[in-house]
Amino acid sequence: MVDPKPQFSYIVERLRKHKLAYIHLVEPQSSEHNSDFLREIWEGHEGSTFISSNGHDRKSAIETADNKGGLVAFGRLFMPNVSSL
Repeated sequence: MVDPKPQFSYIVERLRKHKLAYIHLVEPQSSEHNSDFLREIWEGHEGSTFISSNGHDRKSAIETADNKGGLVAFGRLFMPNVSSL
C-alpha cells in the first residue's frame, strides 16, 4: 500500500466512537512506516489504551512506553495446530 494513512486513520477514528478499552496494533516491518499517526488519533480517548507490538526488544519497548505512552505487547511466532490427514 503506497499510503496507508487515509484508510487506517479513518478506521481508527471510527473505532474511537465505540468506547473500546484498548486498540492493539502491529507495527509495520518497514522502517519508513510506523503507527505514530494512529497513536495520535487514539490519544485523548479517555479510559482507553494504545498497545503496539512487533519487533520490540526490551530496550525499544521501554523507550516506546516512556516516550510515547501506552503498552507494548510481546509474542512469538506460532503455527496453529494442524491435524494431519
